[in-house]
This record gives sequence, structure tokens and C-alpha cells, in this order.
Amino acid sequence: MRYKVKYFVQKAFWRILVPKDLKIEADKKVFVFIGTPLHGNLGDQAISEATNRMLQSKNRLTFEVSCKDIPASIPYLKRNLNNDSILVLQGGGSFGDLYQREAEYRRVIIKNFPNNRIIVFPQSTFFENDDFLRKEVLFYKKYKNVVIAARDEKSYAFLKEKFENKIILSPDIVMSLEISNDNGANRKGVITLFRQDKEKSVSNELRVLIDEQVRQCYKDVEESDTVIEGEVSKKDRLIILQDLWNRLAQRELIITDRLHGMVFGYITKTPTLVLKNNNGKIGAAYESWLSSCNWVEYWNPATESLISARRKIMSKRINSESMHMTMASGYGNLVSLLESEGD
Repeated sequence: MRYKVKYFVQKAFWRILVPKDLKIEADKKVFVFIGTPLHGNLGDQAISEATNRMLQSKNRLTFEVSCKDIPASIPYLKRNLNNDSILVLQGGGSFGDLYQREAEYRRVIIKNFPNNRIIVFPQSTFFENDDFLRKEVLFYKKYKNVVIAARDEKSYAFLKEKFENKIILSPDIVMSLEISNDNGANRKGVITLFRQDKEKSVSNELRVLIDEQVRQCYKDVEESDTVIEGEVSKKDRLIILQDLWNRLAQRELIITDRLHGMVFGYITKTPTLVLKNNNGKIGAAYESWLSSCNWVEYWNPATESLISARRKIMSKRINSESMHMTMASGYGNLVSLLESEGD
């Protein structure tokens, strides 16, 4: 009963209040960015921030719909959007059977907007259930208006082999962010960003080994994560992200097993040692886009000491200009889709 009341309240909000803030002109192309999270995973929040920035750079009205507002927003959007509007679905690492709620969100949007171009922003793929994969392939086959962006070459090859939709390759959208960093020579200490969820790959034994080596090298040690407790609203998103990015930019070194820990190291130009996670997302992203980035490197604490790894990464001069050119080229296909008028 409480769910039904909440649904009708949301629906009333979309029917009555939203039109005052959203004025869609029939001859204008509109971006509708759908599926943004409210949870405390700051990697996902950064994806939302970076996506909004890219869309807004195209000088089009951009309208954001959070995950929780999807059911109630659909009737309003169907009444008001023209067929030239482009729907953009949240990117990340949820294209597969590990996060099935997100897969259902995408199907709901796709079924309701068969005449609009829909772009699934850069995703990693992960399928363990063959039946789930088969159903996804059959579903997407019916909607040729959907373009799927893969955020690494492994996912791109998989999608090209299994799906009949248009597939493009693009870096994780967060890598498009440019973060100013004035700390420079004032960096000190180390921050660790380790995951504790179902993608965790660092064993307790390995974590003990890492902690011992970290304490041998540094007195100033901060243990953190890219996930915080509670909801993150659209209003607070950038404030919370900037707080984390500033903390990272003050550090001499980041050690992480999180994909967006690695990406945050990249955008803040903070030397970062990366451990692989259990589903290959980090390795695939690194090999696709960051293997030539000399301030982000793999580290295997079982075979190499932190002293050695730290010495190597600190001895290199940051090659940010060449990396910027690499990333700009990587986003070419995605940018072309957003700017093009045709199918």
C-alpha cells in the first residue's frame, strides 16, 4: 500500500510540477539522461556528473531522471518528448546479470521509447547466466534504435559478437573530466581505496600484506573507499565528489582495487597503483585506455614490494598532454552520435 501511495505521489509530481521547469519546444532536440543513482557509490555519481557535462557541452537542454523516478516519469516523457529527442542511459559496470535491477530499468525505457535514439553510455559487460544473456540479446534485437557504448575493448568484442545493435567503443565517461589540481609538490602520504562488495577480490591475507607494506613506507595513511553511506542527491553530488577528488589530489599515492579509484587517480593526476578485481573490469579498462598513462600502473603486492613499485611510479614525469589527446580521440564516436541528426 505504501509503495502505491509513493508511486502516485511521484506521478503527480511529474504531471504537475515538472512542466514548469521543463519546456520542450517541438523543433528542438532534447537530451534526457535517465537512470542516475541516488546511492553512495561515488564512481556511479561521477558517471552522472561527467555525462551531464558532456551533454550540456552540446548546447542542448538536458533533463535528468533518477532511477527511482523512472516509473512515474514515463507517462510525462511520452506525452512531451518528440522523436528527435535522444535518451541517454547511465553508463557503468551494470550491463550483464550481476546488477539485474539496472538491466530492468534499461528494458523499461527502451520498450516505452521505440522511436527515439537511445544511447547506453559506456558500460562493461559481465554475464555468467547464459539464459539471461540469451533473453537480453533477443530483447535488444527488437530495438535497433538502441546504440550500446562499450567502455573497454573486451566488452566491445563481446557485444559485437552477441548483439545485433550498433556497438561503439568509448572510454569510461569519467575519464572525460578535467580536474584542476594546485597541490603539485605539496602532496604527501597515501590513500587506499578498497572495495568490500560482491566484486571484492583482495583477500584478507593479501590485505594484511598490503597494510604492512604501506605502514613501512608511509606514516601518513588514510584508509577510504569510493562508496559512502546514505543517499547522494543531485544537489549534493558535485560537492561530495569534489571533496573526494581534493583529498586524492593531496596524496602522493593512491592504492586501489576499484575501477573508479583508478579513474579518479587518472583525472586528479595522482600516482596510482592498481590491483585487479575479480571480474576483469579494471584490467580491461586499463589495457584499453590507460596502459600508456605513466602515473597509473598495475601492482601485484605478492610479487613486488611497495617500495619498488612506489620508486618506479614516482620516477616518471606525468605525460598528461598525450593522454588528453588519446582520450579525446577515444570519445569521437560517442560525441558524433550526440551531434548527429540521422539514424
